[in-house]
Amino acid sequence: MSVNLNDECQTEKKIANILKIAAIKEIKRIGFDEASEKLSLSRTGLRLIWSKERWKVTEAIRVAEALNLPALKKMLRVLDKTDGRSGSEEGDYPDWKMQ
Repeated sequence: MSVNLNDECQTEKKIANILKIAAIKEIKRIGFDEASEKLSLSRTGLRLIWSKERWKVTEAIRVAEALNLPALKKMLRVLDKTDGRSGSEEGDYPDWKMQ
């Protein structure tokens, strides 16, 4: 079975975009001060990542994890199942998968 790298790249971009949208909604909900504290970023740093055109998947995951977005764990479990690995148990997502 061959792997189409272009498809994988497109999937990663879609995942990053979904996580970015979820993160921005959460930042709006909790406010800049609380979000910058959770992300260990200044308000300026928070605005920079907010305004970025494209996020890398690792960056989107870090932001979503720091904001404790429920959609993140669900999405990662689905990815695990489609990638042939067993899904994670309830609780925190393993650190090695976040890198």
